[in-house]
Order: sequence, then C-alpha cells, then structure tokens
Amino acid sequence: CYNFFIMRIWFIGLGLIGMPMVRNIISKGGDVSLWNRTHGKVDEFVALWAKSYNTPRELGENVDVLILMVTAG
Repeated sequence: CYNFFIMRIWFIGLGLIGMPMVRNIISKGGDVSLWNRTHGKVDEFVALWAKSYNTPRELGENVDVLILMVTAG
C-alpha cells in the first residue's frame, strides 16, 4: 500500500476546486508543490509550507503525482 502523503504532489490550477483540494492535502501533512498562472493565489499556500515554482517545467521531474485543475474553456 502506497502512502498518499509521502508522495510529492504537484498542483496546476488554484481555482474554485483546486484551492480547497490543496488546503486539505496541506492540512493532512501532504508535500505539495504549486504552479498557477496567477501567482498571487500561490502565496497563501507558500505561507502554509507549500513550494512554488515559476514555470511548470521547473517542477516536472520532481513529483510523483500531477493534478491539473483547469477550465476547459
């Protein structure tokens, strides 16, 4: 059994669905790294020990799980 909270999780998209998901993972001790087109949304989570990256490419090789929460339109 793989422990979900040992994995390095990368989130792209901190909108209406992404933000609560990231809050929940962080509150449970998850290791979360973030990238969002609007950098201001990332600041709240960096204060809670999340890692922030300037581009998606910077992080690509350093995660176990990638979660995309972006709109289709």
